[in-house]
Amino acid sequence: MPKFKPPFPIFSLHASKALTNSLFIMYKIITLLLVCLCARTLSAQIAGKVTDTNGNPLPGVSVFLKGSSNGTSTDLNGNFKIAAQSGTLVFNYLGYDPLSVDINGSSPLTVVLTETLTTLESVVVVGYGAQKKKEITSAVVVVDEASIKGRPMVSAAEALQGKAAGVQVIQPSGKPGGDIAVRVRGATSVLAGNEPLYVVDGVPTTDIRGLNPNDIESLSVLKDASSAAIYGARAANGVVLITTKRGKENSSVVRLSAYAGVSRLRKPIDVLSTKAYRTLIDEIIPGSLDPAATAYTNWSDEIFGTGMNQSYQLSFSGGNEKARHMVSLNYLDNTGIIRPARFDRYSVRVNLDNQLKSWLKAAVNVNFLSSRTKDTPDNASSGRGGVIMSALNTPPFLRIYKNDGSGQYDPNPFQPSWENPVAYMEGPDQLTRDNRVFGNVALTASILEGLSAKTNFGLDWNNHQWDYYLDPFKTNYGRDQHGIGRSDNSNNRTWLWENTLNYQRNFGDHNFSLLGGSSVQHNQFSDAYIQGNDFPTDASVKTLNAANNISASTNREAWALASFFGRFTYDFQSKYLFTASVRRDGSSKLAHHWGTMPSFSAGWRVSAEPFMENLDFIYDMKLRAGWGKNGNQEGIPNYARYGLVSYYRRALTNPLSGPASVQTTYGNPDLRWETTAQSNVGLDLALWKGRATLNVDAYLKKTNDVLLNVQLSNSLPITTIQTNAGSIQNKGIDINLSTVNTVKKLRWNTDFNISFNRNKVTALQYTDVYYFGRIYSNNQDVAIVKKGLPLGSLYGYVSEGVDPETGDLKYKDINNNGIFDPGDRTIIGNGQPKFVFGLTNTLSWKQFDLNIFFQGSYGNDVYNATRIDLEGMFDSKNQSVAVLRRWTPNNRNTDIPRAIGGGKVDNVRNSTRFVEDGSYIRLKNITLTYRFKPALLQRSRLSACAVYITGQNLLTFTHYSGFDPEVNAFGTSATEVGIDYGTYPQARTLTVGANVEF
Repeated sequence: MPKFKPPFPIFSLHASKALTNSLFIMYKIITLLLVCLCARTLSAQIAGKVTDTNGNPLPGVSVFLKGSSNGTSTDLNGNFKIAAQSGTLVFNYLGYDPLSVDINGSSPLTVVLTETLTTLESVVVVGYGAQKKKEITSAVVVVDEASIKGRPMVSAAEALQGKAAGVQVIQPSGKPGGDIAVRVRGATSVLAGNEPLYVVDGVPTTDIRGLNPNDIESLSVLKDASSAAIYGARAANGVVLITTKRGKENSSVVRLSAYAGVSRLRKPIDVLSTKAYRTLIDEIIPGSLDPAATAYTNWSDEIFGTGMNQSYQLSFSGGNEKARHMVSLNYLDNTGIIRPARFDRYSVRVNLDNQLKSWLKAAVNVNFLSSRTKDTPDNASSGRGGVIMSALNTPPFLRIYKNDGSGQYDPNPFQPSWENPVAYMEGPDQLTRDNRVFGNVALTASILEGLSAKTNFGLDWNNHQWDYYLDPFKTNYGRDQHGIGRSDNSNNRTWLWENTLNYQRNFGDHNFSLLGGSSVQHNQFSDAYIQGNDFPTDASVKTLNAANNISASTNREAWALASFFGRFTYDFQSKYLFTASVRRDGSSKLAHHWGTMPSFSAGWRVSAEPFMENLDFIYDMKLRAGWGKNGNQEGIPNYARYGLVSYYRRALTNPLSGPASVQTTYGNPDLRWETTAQSNVGLDLALWKGRATLNVDAYLKKTNDVLLNVQLSNSLPITTIQTNAGSIQNKGIDINLSTVNTVKKLRWNTDFNISFNRNKVTALQYTDVYYFGRIYSNNQDVAIVKKGLPLGSLYGYVSEGVDPETGDLKYKDINNNGIFDPGDRTIIGNGQPKFVFGLTNTLSWKQFDLNIFFQGSYGNDVYNATRIDLEGMFDSKNQSVAVLRRWTPNNRNTDIPRAIGGGKVDNVRNSTRFVEDGSYIRLKNITLTYRFKPALLQRSRLSACAVYITGQNLLTFTHYSGFDPEVNAFGTSATEVGIDYGTYPQARTLTVGANVEF
């Protein structure tokens, strides 16, 4: 009997026991919180009313007694009562200037808050310091806590998607705990890293997967070279400065946050039933099927299930003028829609600030992380362990297990080595464990007026353990190897020591600052891998000591970076602005260790000029321009300047003479890091007292000395050498527009950003063309790197449809030589979008907040390699329902060629047939929040309580025929972009949660 499918599967009622338990826990938490809403008598109270400048009452204004934990909020009419007789009341309300009012027992009070529609005086974190927003002369965009609040996220990088102009964030896989590709103003490298440098509370890193997004206060993205050059040889791809939350003076807050949700597949791909499959196989391999093979298994139903996500966080923050603290504890569990994919993370953060002396303060930031990851193999064919392709291609008449009661998985009669998808999912027992300590200790001393010194010591230590076991019984491969065990253990340790001097001085209208510093960073990596097979038959012992045949390898590497840097800033009346910086880096990776990265930028606040006084609607206007140079050492192998040797075992001799060895790479003593020079011009405009703000930037990035594996003669034992052999250019425009649409009872804000980037390879030396993106099914490369083309270009044949006479595809004769040959290949698509955008609308009315976030991409192509195996009809794989309209002698006018069989790939060559429009608009997040009435909270020990419901990826508008247009089978690669080959899709998610403050 077929299984019932609800019309909208995200609201399926057959959730897992784990989900039920999670929701029950949340129910108990919320119930407990509501019980806390009991009345209590206030001995002495101050009453009052809070309004705006027009006399309108302001509900939900935070009111607390300075120096105590006593606080409340205004009700719907702006009224409040607080237990106090004397002291200072502090009033805070989003969008209004904070206000402090001294009280002496008199009541009632009338408090008027002034609306703040611009943030020109706000402080923005920049490299090794902070600046007022109005004085910034470079391209910096800030994503604050309010922009990401209410979005259940696993990775902190998700917070940037659609929120920052000039930043493209791609989630290439929906797998829990998967990598996220972040591109700041385009890709600059082929082999080296293209991810930005992340600096978390002053400690640089390239990996923030374990960072708890709930701990983040703000993210500052340094987009241009003039802002990022202070980080030198690691800043070519931009820098993201992450500031975590800290305790606030005269405030004590306990926060409890919890959420739980379910996920379902957005859309299915329909494949042939057993009857239709038998008909097709009779065309491809006549007489090969057993007449009794008529059973039916819906493999997609067996594979795609209900995912679950849940998170619980408890934090404590507070302090006084001498000491402040913030401590958070978090547990996150994200179970995917395809078993056994799962990501669990335990996180503890401790941030401390202490004023040790009047001239000395200390800051401690420590983050302890522990994660557990289970993987679902994807991005591979059904013959190479890919679960998704196996679910689509496995013959539908197979069962999960054999009928003989042995417990073995049902084998494929055509290809016994091709397991069914459940065998790929559940056969191996595998788990990845990561334990990480990340943090720093900093001391800041005030030496003289305006002169301070800071020393900062940071540590990033990670232990990685991966274990894999395949029993010797259930699967064909396991039986062939009599069980397989693998284990990998690595340690990655980086320490940092930085010292800086900072001097600030004002001379009347002249303001300047000087920064000078040094930095030393050292990394050490070690790895041990062991593999074995031929395990005991009963599978009672799964550790590698039980394997009869074992092999092992070890590795140890290290690198170091020494740096000296400085920055000078100057402004006159905050009207004429200038910044210059320089950094000199020395890397152990290069024979020529040292390189210099300078930058400068200038700004003119036009609105401060006398001739602008009569233009009242222009609140602030600033023109900016800058230039700088950055480096990229991330992609350079640690010992690339040396020729490396690999050792391998040989038969023992008497006397012993050691292992055999072979050279594996050529050394390159002239290797240099990639350098990127970038020019930027920008406009910052605030209108109508900040009701509308516009930021526009135009840039040109030129990257030289691009690392490439240059081809050598095939007669040599090593046929490539890594060297600097190319140039890449990125140019584009970033636009950000924010508006305050209404400010009355309904408060409505809109944030829109759009980014245009054009990427091009401008030069290649030694080798004219490079190929990437090998597709297993047709054994052809689909990506090309060539002068004049953008990275991510797709390469193949131009399909001209199906020949009605033969049923085969026709390919265009590009080189006009009258025959079909490899010279007919050409550019067939581009994985790079023409633009990406984000649109956020935030509405507040009474106790309700609604946040609607759309995100999208336009003009990018997706190479749907999944269709090669679903529409190729070249072997025994099951196919999609599209082949029901295949060419036959009775159906000659069609777009689907004939069933060819025999493993022939003539009709599935890389071609325009499989190139699709990957543009999409996605309702990335919609959150409805209800904040409990302040009048109710005034009678409890709670200072705030809100419940919310969030939908993620609920709507996706696209013409792409696959599971998800936002995919890449090659992960974060910059050369292989927009290729879908059985890639784990993103899911629709519905989440409910609660946030409480005491």
